[in-house]
Amino acid sequence: MTAITDPTRRWYRPRVADNVASLEPFARAGVVDSTDVHLASAIARLGGLEGNPDDIAFVLAVASASAGLRRSHVCLDLGHASRQLLDTERDLTGRQSEPPELPWPDPATWRATLERHRLVSVVTDEHSARSAAVDTTRPLVIHGNLLCLHRVWRDEALVRDKLVARATASDDGAVGEPAHGDPFEELFSHTSAPTPSQRAACVVARSSRISVIAGGPGTGKTWTIARVLAAAVDADPTLGMHRIALCAPTGKAAARMTESLRAAAAEMPFDAVDLGRVSASTVHSLLGIRPGRPPRHDAGSPLPHKIVVVDETSMLALADMARLLDALRSDARLVLVGDPDQLASVDAGTVLGDIVDSARTDGDPTPLSPSSGDPSSPLKGRIVELTRGHRFNADVGALADAIRHGHTDAAIALLTTGSSPSLRLVDPAAVADLATVTDSVAGAAAKIIEYARAGDVQPVLAAALEVKVLTATRQGPMGFEDWTRRIEQRLARQDARHDPHEKWYAGRPVLSTVNDYVNGIRNGDAGVTVASPNGLQVAFAQSGSPRVLATSQLRSVETWWAMTIHKSQGSEFDHVIVTLPTRPSPILTRELLYTAVTRARSSVTIVADLDRVREAIERPIQRTSGLRERLRGTI
Repeated sequence: MTAITDPTRRWYRPRVADNVASLEPFARAGVVDSTDVHLASAIARLGGLEGNPDDIAFVLAVASASAGLRRSHVCLDLGHASRQLLDTERDLTGRQSEPPELPWPDPATWRATLERHRLVSVVTDEHSARSAAVDTTRPLVIHGNLLCLHRVWRDEALVRDKLVARATASDDGAVGEPAHGDPFEELFSHTSAPTPSQRAACVVARSSRISVIAGGPGTGKTWTIARVLAAAVDADPTLGMHRIALCAPTGKAAARMTESLRAAAAEMPFDAVDLGRVSASTVHSLLGIRPGRPPRHDAGSPLPHKIVVVDETSMLALADMARLLDALRSDARLVLVGDPDQLASVDAGTVLGDIVDSARTDGDPTPLSPSSGDPSSPLKGRIVELTRGHRFNADVGALADAIRHGHTDAAIALLTTGSSPSLRLVDPAAVADLATVTDSVAGAAAKIIEYARAGDVQPVLAAALEVKVLTATRQGPMGFEDWTRRIEQRLARQDARHDPHEKWYAGRPVLSTVNDYVNGIRNGDAGVTVASPNGLQVAFAQSGSPRVLATSQLRSVETWWAMTIHKSQGSEFDHVIVTLPTRPSPILTRELLYTAVTRARSSVTIVADLDRVREAIERPIQRTSGLRERLRGTI
């Protein structure tokens, strides 16, 4: 299959094979790409399809389900397929494209045709919805109005089955008896008083095979995890940290989890707790997932751990959650931790959000606790939402809450009325105001360069966390590349010694873009280039003393004056400057803006047109899946 360029669009339009010629208009419109067409063509060839109307409907279903998966949808809603697959299309100006006229089948007819096709499995009840009940030789699955590729359906069914089995297990309970009376009381007596939700989360996590600790930044999730682990080890001294697995979806998140728990170890009163040497890994490392080889741990070779804690679960893809649940011992306790309102995984699904929503009573804004939630949900009582934020000031917290709840007018009022001195909205069309923002960023950058030239490692690493530009996009106006160029040029005008074309210079902040296991640097780790007697070196902030490497040791880094919002997840800065595209864009979502704002501790400046702010707040991420409804038993 070759590709030809469509001069009116950014993508390449695939040339469609003869056996799937019916996909031609959808390929021309950019609804499906070469990956989707290849898959449909291969299945049509292997399945001996003949091009009759039923087969044409099937071929479109395969290509559409594949296209939906690329757009992070687990399933395709047959009644809204065109909307799901066209909501991210845009022309070269960045404006939303007019939906093209395409020969979509009537939804009811399409569904009826697929249900009788020999290569489609039809799920009609709870028993047939189980992952083992679906015919593996049929590439498509239909349940109600939802259409899935079989492998994705299998993952979602496995997640549902495993979660329900854990939630309904009859022998839930604490591991052992406390060695010091009530361990939580002793733990709490040594620190600041816990909130009721933190105390409830500790109890639930200690007594259940599946528990979820949900909450935004600074609500005390790590604080709570530390005490859950401390109580578990105190209750069972033979448990040991080697029987406890701590993991996160990314290397950066795992490193941050390690540092946070080690910091919390200083408050632990029990000698048995070995949190000071705890080390988290990625989920892939924990399971032994390697390219081209089966995982080291699965249902046939389960993990040896009795407690598994997953941080930043909102970033965990559906497939990885399925692998993890499949590899757990039946008597192990799983604790899922994260913020369901943050950006979800770049891959398909919104697993944490679906899990939390499955226990929420529709229309009830009350945070979930052991005593609240939908009585019909098997996860009721096992999800606790922490609500009191401790990281950022009241103004930043109020803006984050307004965005999270979709209260557009309240958020804009906080940004524009001047009543919140730590919040500011700057129109990028206002040249003088934009120049002031650029000057402030360049001033912070000059401070970093000054420390770096003097070789002061600790001050330069601290200064790098004071101000950060977070961009919605990599390219285009107000994107990552645009802001990197702006800052470099402004530095060059202010400092004759600064050469914006020089690759390495004292003060250059860098972000690793790969996992470098030889040097102990993970994808997303940030450092600053400093002068030393041995030449330029890069210092990375890590627990304990900084890790210092020669510039020649680094395989792949990018300049870190700015970073995309996606890469900023888990980071913290004193002042965050959030920049949004100047034109309408489907990348603008409520979760994106919420994630950016909650990276700030003290102040937030949003550089965007007022309409773009409204657009973001009023567009929550819409990903179609069946996990929420399957957990609730409604499909």
